[in-house]
Amino acid sequence: VTHSATRKDASVPAGRCVESRREACGAVACRALQFLPARPGLVAEAGRWFELAMHFLVRHITEELRLDAPEGFELTVGNSTECFLVQHNLPGLKACEVVQNEGGAHSASLRFRTALEPSGPPERPYVVRFWAKCPGDCAAGGDAQGLCRAPRERRLWMLTLSAHDPVPYEESARA
Repeated sequence: VTHSATRKDASVPAGRCVESRREACGAVACRALQFLPARPGLVAEAGRWFELAMHFLVRHITEELRLDAPEGFELTVGNSTECFLVQHNLPGLKACEVVQNEGGAHSASLRFRTALEPSGPPERPYVVRFWAKCPGDCAAGGDAQGLCRAPRERRLWMLTLSAHDPVPYEESARA
């Protein structure tokens, strides 16, 4: 979405020197959690690594984040526990480790030296750019452009925010 604004100096006669410019809006996340390509024009391909940007808001003090990837997505290579973080604005990030559950699904655990503060005001999202490998198959079949259109429930990521002091707290969001 863009807004168009016209600005003119009041001393200039009507019909002359009108300057028009466009500015992108939407610098703040539309939802509490959203995933976007890390750069404009990037398209995820089956079986290939893809750079994602996770934008999220924090409403309570948070000590740990857990990111659960959809089934078939990979967050690391082989038995490694290394996260493939590219960039983030998370102050005091101490560690990021990937674990695989019994079914093979990948989760990344992000821990902090000090608690992560709530976003805002104004509500500015935290942003984490990372690499993920898309599933190699496309059970849903491709569209006319060759893009995999898996059902929404097979593409949902889940972010869980938690804290233990002073009161236990946990909140999850899916996108």
